[in-house]
Amino acid sequence: MAKKKNKSKQKTKAKLKEKSKKQKRNGLVVAAIVTLAILGLGTGAFLYLKPKAGSDETDLTELENPTTNPPKTKTASAPKADSTFPLKEGSKGALVKQMQTALIKKYGKAILPKYGADGWFGKETTTALKSKGIKTNIDLAEFTKLIT
Repeated sequence: MAKKKNKSKQKTKAKLKEKSKKQKRNGLVVAAIVTLAILGLGTGAFLYLKPKAGSDETDLTELENPTTNPPKTKTASAPKADSTFPLKEGSKGALVKQMQTALIKKYGKAILPKYGADGWFGKETTTALKSKGIKTNIDLAEFTKLIT
C-alpha cells in the first residue's frame, strides 16, 4: 500500500510540474503578444503623427528671422507685376521692393515691421509713406528722392 501512495504522489507531482510548465509557456506567449501589440500601436501612431512631406509646418529658422521669408498673402484681386510709374497701392515688383528697401534704410526696420521689403505696395507701405509725410502715389522724381 505504501508503494501505491508513493506512485500516486509521484503522479500528482508530475502533473503539477507539467501544469506549471504549461502556465509558464502560456504566460510567455501572452507577454509576447502584448509586446507585439504595443510595438505595433507605437509604430502606427508614429507613422500617423509624422509630418507629411510638404506640410505647412513652420521651420524654426523662419521664427528666428521672419523678414527673410515674408508670408505670401493672396487676395481676390491680387495685383499684377507693375514695374512702371506711378507706384501706388496695388503695385508690385522690383521697383516697389527697391523703394521699400530705401525706406527701411532711411527709417529703420520699424517702418515696415510686418512684411519688410516684400515687393508688394500694400497697406503697410501706404501707412509707412503717410507716416513720413510722403505722398502715396510715387512718380519717378519722388522715387529718385527716396532711393538716393
